[in-house]
Amino acid sequence: METSGDLLTSWQEGRYQHILKIFYSITVRTENCSATKTIAVSYKKEFDSSFTSLGTMSSNTSNTLYFTDYITTKKLQLKFTFSSDSNTVSPYVTGYSLRCISRPFDRSRGRLTINEHGEFSVFGGNETS
Repeated sequence: METSGDLLTSWQEGRYQHILKIFYSITVRTENCSATKTIAVSYKKEFDSSFTSLGTMSSNTSNTLYFTDYITTKKLQLKFTFSSDSNTVSPYVTGYSLRCISRPFDRSRGRLTINEHGEFSVFGGNETS
């Protein structure tokens, strides 16, 4: 077993892949974490060339990390960096929840909702396009 390593996720797009989303938090469930066994979380927006650090977890709970600036993008990739002081015991992720808001149009002007079948509903006034 290695004392460090990275896990890259696939691109996180949510249900509507072509709509801009505002990503605001991630909750990561971990086990076997301590001061010497940690998991660092980083993210990369669509079209970015490098990852940005979000935070490091060192406790065995559901850890919630918040993006300092809400991240607006269509998709996001995560990187979990594992670090351990032992080559026989490692921390691990048992799951995570990435939270975002999908807003296809300016809320003050009106809303257009398109479902997976291509059907749409319009809410708003004359400025809705």
